[in-house]
Amino acid sequence: MQFLFPILSRYGAIAVQFVVVALVTRSLSLEEAGIYFSLFGLILTSNFLAGFGLPDGLVRLCPALAVDGKFFEISELIRRGVMIGFLSIFFLMIVLGLSLVATRQSMEIVLLTSMWWCCYGVIFLSAQILVAGGKAQLGTFMFYSAINAGLLVTVVPFLIFSVDVALATVLKVTVMGAGLAAIFGLILLVREVRHLKPRQARLQVPLKAAWESGVFIATGRVVQTAIIWSPVWITGVLIGVAEAALIGLSGRLVSAVAAVIATIRFSIRPELSRSAAAGQWSAIERLARHIGLWTTLLAVVAICGDLLIGKAVISTIFGDQYGKVAGLVAILLVGTIGESFGGPVDEILKMDGKGHVVLLFQILAGVIGVGLQFLGAHMFGLKGVAVGYAFSFCSLYIGLILYLKQTRGISTLIRWEKT
Repeated sequence: MQFLFPILSRYGAIAVQFVVVALVTRSLSLEEAGIYFSLFGLILTSNFLAGFGLPDGLVRLCPALAVDGKFFEISELIRRGVMIGFLSIFFLMIVLGLSLVATRQSMEIVLLTSMWWCCYGVIFLSAQILVAGGKAQLGTFMFYSAINAGLLVTVVPFLIFSVDVALATVLKVTVMGAGLAAIFGLILLVREVRHLKPRQARLQVPLKAAWESGVFIATGRVVQTAIIWSPVWITGVLIGVAEAALIGLSGRLVSAVAAVIATIRFSIRPELSRSAAAGQWSAIERLARHIGLWTTLLAVVAICGDLLIGKAVISTIFGDQYGKVAGLVAILLVGTIGESFGGPVDEILKMDGKGHVVLLFQILAGVIGVGLQFLGAHMFGLKGVAVGYAFSFCSLYIGLILYLKQTRGISTLIRWEKT
């Protein structure tokens, strides 16, 4: 039951995303939809850099400090996390804009995309600070649902009542919706900071330790999300922008299933940090197996449903030109099974201070996956790209499961147990 609110919150957000994606695919041409998905993937991949890893480090360190009653240290860490976070958002927004200029995007697209990224950076920072401060459910809502609430009152009505919509116009309305969510995040941050413990003179805080552990986690987030979006980018380069729209929609549909494990990962981190610090590895093992069992079953059911009625449903909702997406969804869901059958094994390792190890596995899987996707694109087209993606995800989590077993003596691999 502890995951019920985060999961319901996440699926409410997915319902909004589903409507937004359906409206975008019906409003834009395949080529413009391909550009939209490519930019969306860039933002979702890089917004985790807000704070340069410190917010993730706070989520790992603050629960352990709370166990020891070090609440003044927590307050000071959060203050510094907020300050550094906003400085980094301003800096990275400029870097992103200059990068897009280098790719010869129009200045309008550059400015809108940079603003879009800035909003997501603020949302991520505020969500992480809330989780670190002990408000995991509110932080989860901020991270997954707030942005979609903003889109619900801006993008959805605009696309419903508009005709002949251009990509730049969609981006403008999207920035408006993201801006509403970012303002809400700022309000929550102000409230969080106002309730912190007062400053103490000469108080020593483990800022370096938080940063060192968090930078690996944040970089791992970027690599992991880049793996998720790599099929869109590789398809756009090797096959075509229109085909990138097809694989982009496939990924968005698969995310509805992967959202369960992603939501649990985000909200369970403080509990894992406390349990790891206390050496309660058997409890972690039982929890991970329980999570992995149900998320894997969900992925299997999703594949069966997609094979039975996926093509008809997708064609009806998104348009006939997207009918072939159903086959791609089934292949990509194999990667989701690979992500699920070990439970939140990557978060267990991160909260145990092994974020650098997870990052190494992610980089290795990313390199293998990109290579296979390039090869698959040349030999089999879109389906080859999807197979390369699925293989990389399965190999990543198999490696993490084996490493955790070797280092901590527990196995998060799912199994049926008699009761």
